[in-house]
Amino acid sequence: MKNRVKKILNSRGYKRIQLSDDLLEKLKVDTPHRFNKIWKNEVEMTQGEMIAFKNWLGLETIDELFYVEEENLVLEKD
Repeated sequence: MKNRVKKILNSRGYKRIQLSDDLLEKLKVDTPHRFNKIWKNEVEMTQGEMIAFKNWLGLETIDELFYVEEENLVLEKD
């Protein structure tokens, strides 16, 4: 499932994030490398990371962190 972390932050004017030890701890991310993988959508987020990112970004639900894949609908004629 693709996350929207980068898109959300970019829409708020952030192009880069200064990763301090405190921020990494708050986001439940072990290393800057892990954060970058999340930023680039190269890894799935853990449940703890999802909750931490939701809170950090001020989102109401975890679902807001992810892209919704549209279902392909097939219409049939009678």
